[in-house]
Amino acid sequence: MTKFYEPTTVVEAVRVLAEHGAAARLVAGGTDVMVNLNSGATEPPEVLLSVKRIAGLRDLDVSSSAVTIGAAVTFGEVLFSEPIRKALPALSIVAGKIAGPQIRNMATIGGNIGNASPGGDMLNPLLALGATVELARSDGDGVAVRKVALADYFTGPGQSVREPTELLTKIHVDLPPAGYRYGHEKFGRRPSMECAVLAVGVGAVVDGEGRLSDVRVVYSAVAPTPLLGTKTAALLEGQTITPDLLEAVALEARSEVQPIDDIRGSAEYRRELTGVLVQRAVQRLASPEEAEPISIWPPFDDGGHCCGRDHAGDHDHDASTSSASSAAAAVVAGETTRTITFTLNGQPVTVAVKALTPLIDVIRDHAGLLGTKLGCGEGECGTCTVVLDGVTVNSCLQLAVACDGRDVLTIEGLATDGVLDRVQEAFVAHGAVQCGFCTPGMILQAWWVLQQGVEVTPEFAARAIEGNLCRCTGYVKIVEAIVAAAESKTAGTTEVKSS
Repeated sequence: MTKFYEPTTVVEAVRVLAEHGAAARLVAGGTDVMVNLNSGATEPPEVLLSVKRIAGLRDLDVSSSAVTIGAAVTFGEVLFSEPIRKALPALSIVAGKIAGPQIRNMATIGGNIGNASPGGDMLNPLLALGATVELARSDGDGVAVRKVALADYFTGPGQSVREPTELLTKIHVDLPPAGYRYGHEKFGRRPSMECAVLAVGVGAVVDGEGRLSDVRVVYSAVAPTPLLGTKTAALLEGQTITPDLLEAVALEARSEVQPIDDIRGSAEYRRELTGVLVQRAVQRLASPEEAEPISIWPPFDDGGHCCGRDHAGDHDHDASTSSASSAAAAVVAGETTRTITFTLNGQPVTVAVKALTPLIDVIRDHAGLLGTKLGCGEGECGTCTVVLDGVTVNSCLQLAVACDGRDVLTIEGLATDGVLDRVQEAFVAHGAVQCGFCTPGMILQAWWVLQQGVEVTPEFAARAIEGNLCRCTGYVKIVEAIVAAAESKTAGTTEVKSS
């Protein structure tokens, strides 16, 4: 059976890795690890080591010369971090093109790198910006650290230079010079919740005359590793963007990539698409894309943690807390079964869970709350959406063992003293419930969005539920219900207008 470790310091974590080596699997957000385990694509590991409570790995530091991102910082935190938007807007832009809100609330930057997928979304801008990573290993009573350029990190699909005894702790990016711009193009079969068929990133300094310098071109999902397009970059260096240059760039790019046939597209299709997307990415340098203006995330606090909240087990690294103390104990021996206590809809729940039990199993099988539905088991459909420490997540991918000391809200806890929440009322009034299978997840996602106090337009409402699928395709009425609930909240009334 799998042993679970949840250290609170890097020293503790690398000691576990030193002891177990390749038998240990690292987990942060779980959006890759749990998908593979749920689907049977990988065997359960001997050891599962969670990094989410390690002090410092949730930190995000922006100085006058560089940005340092902790490996456990999520895409959501990057997306709506004002310091990141100002210092490295390329990261914010790409973070907004990844998956849906629930996955962005869980998936981490370090996990995206550590997974070493040739199509990893955040790899393009980080490579274009010349990022480096820190790898830590046990060294006696302390930690030894080595730095590796991200361009040298990947060795093949799912493979990297990280040794089994090493932990990726930080990502460093020097701030680019004035005039730096980044163009990004990603293509998938649908606009969200989709692995890239192909993505292209182009970064360059653009002077007052539109001339390009310090050009870097990055391709993903077209080679065994993310690919630096050095020949394409050389062609762009020192040039201004013209139609002739764009044609030459497309030809060079098609010759430089190494695509294969797979489930998402043929090699021939990817090669042709490379030329199209690199042209679009280069054109974005002339009129750069801005980070997504809509925000469904609370302000990023000065302490470097998202949401400005101090949820036990999410942002609180004080070893005196009950959850941190039990995590520290787990480091010593490892646990195949662990007794956790968390708050479920305002009530304390204590339950013994195995290392790989997903949160949805505890909600449904132990607590008997059947509103949370199990759909795909891969974080694709959003039917299992719950609110964990104030943000929506996919409970099919969330390890229950990592919920010790945390707060969970399901659809059953949304009503107050038997009175439905305004979002629930709106779904009833607008006929937004059809078969009902997706409805609990839809309502919780919409409820979470309304807590942020932002203007909710129909376009915004549709964007906000991009991580939730309606099998009945009843999106029009769902969007109408969300907008009506938002209008009711803004007006300060409990009445929800029907269509």
